[in-house]
This record gives sequence, structure tokens and C-alpha cells, in this order.
Amino acid sequence: MPPVEELASFPLLQGAGGPVVCKEMFRTGAEGGPLGVGRCSTSLYKDFLVNPKPTKSINLESFVDGSVSSLLEHCLGWEKPDSNEKEVEELSSPLLLLCGSPSPSSLYNIRALCSQPGCDPNHTTSLGRSSLAVLLSSPHPALPSVPLLPTVASLLDAGAVLDQRDPSTGNTPLLQLNHLLEKHQFQEAAELANLMLTHGSNTCDVNALNRQGRSLLSYSVTHLDRAAELTRVLVNHGARVWPEDNRLHTVSDIDKDREQSSFTWFLRAVIHQRGLTLTEVTLDCLSHEMGRSPARMKAHVLRVMLSEGKFPRVLGPVFAQLKLTMAPFWTEPQHLRYLAWNSVRRSLGPKRLGPGSQQLGLPTPLTNYITLGSSTARRSFK
Repeated sequence: MPPVEELASFPLLQGAGGPVVCKEMFRTGAEGGPLGVGRCSTSLYKDFLVNPKPTKSINLESFVDGSVSSLLEHCLGWEKPDSNEKEVEELSSPLLLLCGSPSPSSLYNIRALCSQPGCDPNHTTSLGRSSLAVLLSSPHPALPSVPLLPTVASLLDAGAVLDQRDPSTGNTPLLQLNHLLEKHQFQEAAELANLMLTHGSNTCDVNALNRQGRSLLSYSVTHLDRAAELTRVLVNHGARVWPEDNRLHTVSDIDKDREQSSFTWFLRAVIHQRGLTLTEVTLDCLSHEMGRSPARMKAHVLRVMLSEGKFPRVLGPVFAQLKLTMAPFWTEPQHLRYLAWNSVRRSLGPKRLGPGSQQLGLPTPLTNYITLGSSTARRSFK
């Protein structure tokens, strides 16, 4: 193998007879290089670090702390081209183009386009994303002048399916509502979720998971009571804290169960703010749903607290208050009020829960309790 210096790119100096490769400025007598390779001296590396001669910019931190092989590849120009460049997404239809840049005028045009015969709302981009996915994930201002609800309703009426996934993230249109949560558009996210879950096509899975193994409920509870209305809508339509009925036979099964659990993500949000501020409604919804399996609920809550808990002096009182609030739902025999709540909801089913509870002729506080309504109504019932 030739010396390292023979392979490196050295600067050319103008001599009497033309350009001359200047190697001597990189040598230090006969000493070996700092890596013990060839006759490459420390001055070569110093020049690359201090003297900005290379045309390619250097990240000093990764350069110094990198492996020997990556260091040599950089110095010798053997670095591979960056393969992480994102593919440009082609919006190949007028509908997709309008969904990609939503504005008050474009949303009106989307609704007009959907009413025309031959419009295919399930046509996808070059990356396999549907018009609903493009619309809900595109950046748009959180203004009342840009209403998404009638536009999504027009796409659904035109035949847009709700089980079509984004190939890169695994998100269904319902899971795409997470983008609205990131923009703090909580009320609009709740209205759109209710629209999708009550649409006549009946293809919307409230417990669908994306590639990260997360459901929309797990995203909603991380925003605590700011997204309480969305959490309530999801639970009322059958969303489960454990989207999959995992058998806990191995450590891998336990890890998967913890990461998929909406309670885990709720607890992480509580830990992040180090308190129970804005958690009452969300915790009540989660407790009512988890109480269907009291033994599993107790074991899961304690296991997640043990796994996620740090700084006991700070979080100890918070966890103690959480357990005190949730314990009535896992204590057996369960309270008669909760057993009645569970029985009524099971009889009505998620699809008939909203209109069915109104037809029972029950007092308003009791109806609100059955549908996990406002906390004020629940307290008046209790």
C-alpha cells in the first residue's frame, strides 16, 4: 500500500517549471503519523483542521471524534455521497396540487373539484400519499378563514378512503391529525376525528398504528387536557389504551406493550411538566377505558411508573396522587357506578353511543358521565 501522503490531495504551488506538488510542508522528518499509518504526519491533520483549504466544509466535532476509518476517508477524499437526500414529491393531479398548498381560495377550489365527475380523491403522489394525507400534513395557517372540516367532508363524499396509509410513516388519514395537534389546532382535530369516525364508509380504524407503533390516542394524551375533546371523541369511538392485545411472555413483549400504551405517553407528558396541571379530563378518560381490565391496569400502571420514574423527591408526590386517583378503577370489586357505566356503553356500542345516550331519557349529568362529557357535569353527578 503506498504511503497515505501519496494518495492525499496536496496543494499545487507555482514553481519555475510549472505547478509543483508541495509534500514537504506536510512532513515532519521520518516520524510516523499519529495513527501509525505510512509517513503521514500530524501537520497534515492540523492543516485540515485549521487551514480551510479543502473545498468541502468540515464538521470539527465529527472529524475529531470520528473513527479512524472515517477520519482517513475524509482526508483522502473517499467519502461516499450523501444518500439521505429526500426524493422530490411530484403532485401529479390538480387536486393534489391544491391540497399541497391549502389557502382559503384553494380549499374552495378543492370542494368545487370534488363535485366534478371523474375526480379521483384516492390518486396518489409519487411518494404514494393520497390527497387527504397531503392536505392534513401540509403547513397551513391556523386561521378560521381556512376551514378544513368542509374540505375533508367533500373529499370523503367524493370517495376518499380512510384506510389508505402514507408509505413513509404508516399514517392513516386519522393519524395525520397529529400534525394539527403539533400546531395546537385541538378543536379542529377533534371535529375532523369525529367526522372520519362517523362517516358512512366505516373504514376508519380508531386503533390504527403507524410505523412507530403509535395510535392517535397516544398523540392526543401527550397534550393533556388541551386536547381533551379529541381524547374524549377517540375513547367514545372505541379507542383503547392498549391498541393491540399483546401477550406478555418475553421482555420484548413488555417493551412493546409499554411503548404502544397511551398511558405511557400520558405519563411522559406529566413527567415533562413535573405536575398534574391540565390532566383531570385526560386521566379520567384513560382510567375509565383501562378499568375494563382492572388487573392489567394495575400491573401496567405500576410497571410504567417504575420504568419511567426518575427524581423520586420531585415525582414521588406526583405518582402517589396519580395512583390515588386511578386506584378505584382497578380495585376489585369495582364501584357499582363504574360497572353500570361500562354495561351501558357496551350495550350501546361506539357507533350508537352519541345518539343512543340521548334517547335513553337520562338526566343530563348522567348522560354526560356515560359519554365522558365535561368535568363539571361529572362532578355534579358524583
